[in-house]
Amino acid sequence: MLFMAMLWTSLPLSAQTMADNDLSSPQTCMHAIMVGAGWSNVLESYLSPYNYTGTDFTVIRETMRPTKLMQGKVDVQTLFQINGSILDNRAKTAKEYAGGLRYGINWQYTWDVAKGLKVMAGPGASAYLGGIYNDRNGNNPGQAKGDIMVDLTAQAFYNFRLFRREWMLRYEMTVPFIGMAYTPNYGQSYYEAFELENYDHNLQFAHFANTPSMRHLLTISMPMKSAILRFGVSANYQQAKLNGLKYHNYNTDIMVGVAKYFERKTTTRNHVLPF
Repeated sequence: MLFMAMLWTSLPLSAQTMADNDLSSPQTCMHAIMVGAGWSNVLESYLSPYNYTGTDFTVIRETMRPTKLMQGKVDVQTLFQINGSILDNRAKTAKEYAGGLRYGINWQYTWDVAKGLKVMAGPGASAYLGGIYNDRNGNNPGQAKGDIMVDLTAQAFYNFRLFRREWMLRYEMTVPFIGMAYTPNYGQSYYEAFELENYDHNLQFAHFANTPSMRHLLTISMPMKSAILRFGVSANYQQAKLNGLKYHNYNTDIMVGVAKYFERKTTTRNHVLPF
C-alpha cells in the first residue's frame, strides 16, 4: 500500500481521475506511471560471445494530450522509460549489468472502429542512451549504447464493463524504423576511439533490417474511487548487427501503476481519449 501511495503522489495533485472526470469533455489529458520487474536475456558480442540472463527492472512514465491537428483527431504521446538488468552467464562465473534511458514522442491518429474499440497509429521519434558492463573483462569491460530513431507506432483500446465497473484493455506496439546508432567497430578499443580519436565507422545508419526490434505494452486499467489502477506486461525485443558485432536485449516485465486525468481548458477537439 505504501508503494502504491508513492506512485500516486508522484503525479501532479491537480488531476481528476477517470471515476470523477467527465470523459465527454473535449479537453481530457492523461498522465501515468508504472513500475515492474521481470526477466532479461542480453548478448553483446563486443564483450562476450555468450548470453547473459537475469532480473530486469523497468519504470515507464507516460503522458498523452490532445492536439488541434486533423480536426482534433491526433494525440501526442510521450514515453520516458528507465530500464536496468542484473545478469549472470550460464556458469554463474561472471556478471553483466545493463541499462539505459529511452525517451519517445508519438503523434497518433484515432479511428473509432466499433463500439468500445479505438485504434491509434502514426509516426514517432525516440532516443536511447545506455550501456553494458561486464565484470570479467579487463581491457574493454563496458559497451556504450545509443541511438536516435524514427518509429512506427500503433495502439488499440477496448472498453468494457465487468463486475459493475468500466475496464479498458490496451495494446501498444512500437517498431524502430530508421535512424542512427552508435557502436564500436569489431576489435576497436575505447582507447583507440576516444584517446587516439581514431574514428572507425562508429556512427552507423540503422534501419529495420540491421536493427530488427519491437517494443510491446499490454495493460488493463480499472477505475477505483480515487485512482485508476493499471496492470500489464512490457516486452522489449532489441536487436542489432552493426560493424560485425551482434547485440540483443530481450526483457519481459510485469507492470503495475496508476493513471490520472486532467482538464485542458485551452484545447478543443471533437473526440476524447480512450482511457
